[in-house]
Parts: sequence; C-alpha cells; structure tokens
Amino acid sequence: MSVVQNLQGNLTRKFPSFALKNSKSKTRWNSSLVMHERFLDIKTAISESLIDIKEQKILVNVEFETLTAIEAGLKPLKIGLEKLCSRNAILRTAEGVCAFIIGELNKQNSEFAKNMKCSLVQRISQRRNVSLLGLMQYQNFGRKNDAAEVIVDLSRLPNKNSLS
Repeated sequence: MSVVQNLQGNLTRKFPSFALKNSKSKTRWNSSLVMHERFLDIKTAISESLIDIKEQKILVNVEFETLTAIEAGLKPLKIGLEKLCSRNAILRTAEGVCAFIIGELNKQNSEFAKNMKCSLVQRISQRRNVSLLGLMQYQNFGRKNDAAEVIVDLSRLPNKNSLS
C-alpha cells in the first residue's frame, strides 16, 4: 500500500467528507495559510499514517507547535492583505493595516512572529514617505474615513530606530 493510499484511508475513517486532492495547480502566495490550516486539521491522520508505514521520522509536538505558530503569524497578514486589496483602499487604509499587522504580531511570542515583525518594520521604514504621512495626518486630524474603517494613530507605528 502506498503512503498516499494509507493516508487517504486514515483520512476517510476520521473525516468521512475529506478527500485528498491530487491537483496539479500552482502554489500561490496566499495559499500558504490555507495549506498550514489544512495540514494541522489532519495532523492526527498524518501521524497515524506515519506509524502505519513504520516511518522512523515521526512528527513531534514541537514541529506541530512550529506550524501552529506560523499559522498564527500568517493570519493577521491575510486579513491585512485582503483589506489592502479592496477597491477603496487608500493611504490611511495602508497605515491602519500596517499598524494592525504589527500590533497582532506583537501579541504573539513565537520566533516566527518576531522575525516577521522585524522584517515588516524594516521594509515599511524603507518605503515610508514621512512627509506624505505628516500631510495625511494634518488633513485628516480626528476624522474617520468610512471606506478605510480605521483611525490612523501614527504614534503606534514603529520608526526606523525601533527594530528590536
């Protein structure tokens, strides 16, 4: 019995409506979170399949915790990117999304979240036009943009010197 057939059998026993898809589609940038979620949903069946085929390298809890940390770190990015890709996204939306993502990553204690936050802060600080943001803050002081649904608080965003 092949590994895939063994896994399919374990999956159908645990999740009757689950089917192992053998598609030849390309992996997209936004499919990583979905793949991690799906893998973590079926981790018990995968572990049982590895035991059934007498595989020496069985996934341990630390590896599943790492995958869970990656999944948790990617969720705020997915939410933020969906907001940025909307038709009515403006500069205020982008600033609010950046603040949201960095705030959510700050709440997590994983190494993945820390590295992701540092990378985002570094990239944002390289691309940020401080003059334009100051003008935006001056023009929109205290106003709420219904399209963006965020109030920009520039003091929450890290500056170039706060990469630690």
